[in-house]
Amino acid sequence: MPFTAGNRPRHDPSAPPGHVYVYTLRLQCSTAHRAQTDILSRVSARVRIALYPATFDPPTNGHLDIARRAARLFDRVIAAVYAEPSKNVWFGLDERVALLRAALAQEGLDNVEARPYHGLTVTLAREVGAAAIVRGMRAVSDFEGEFQLASMNEQMAPDVETVLLMAGTRHFYLSSTIVKDIVWAGGDVTAWVPAPVATALTERSAALRARAADRT
Repeated sequence: MPFTAGNRPRHDPSAPPGHVYVYTLRLQCSTAHRAQTDILSRVSARVRIALYPATFDPPTNGHLDIARRAARLFDRVIAAVYAEPSKNVWFGLDERVALLRAALAQEGLDNVEARPYHGLTVTLAREVGAAAIVRGMRAVSDFEGEFQLASMNEQMAPDVETVLLMAGTRHFYLSSTIVKDIVWAGGDVTAWVPAPVATALTERSAALRARAADRT
């Protein structure tokens, strides 16, 4: 490497005989290396964070399947529970967060955390330093809506990628709506939701039926 003004060896008059030069190159390289390491550390931390947003009303085994697979791709996954869905929900925000946390703990997904959020998903993604938004896609029928959503998110936050994970073959048909319909009709959903969720669904269905009866 040729010497430049910044790295040319300079004479040290106080040095003993035989010790003629003090090199500033080593210090410069060390400083540059530390700066590069800091940058890489920040970038690495950003790349490894993913946001997994959904209504989670309620959390199903399909949701957990996506969370589990995202947890293998990223160091940290934030399962974000949307506070203001346009569809009718059986459970309030705090209840959905609590059910999701219980399900994640039961699965042992230590690098997946549940938290509520309001507003735009891309805003939260930037706040938490997420590099990707993870979405689950059950079938071809989901593609158009997911494509539109991903395209709009790209317009608002081009630095945040969208990662679509296809639902596992056991969960292609599974949705929170179908689970609630089965419970409402008196069916057993323990094969498709975590145990705490199944209990909560049974209790909520009974409460909703009693409320409906009181209005008639």
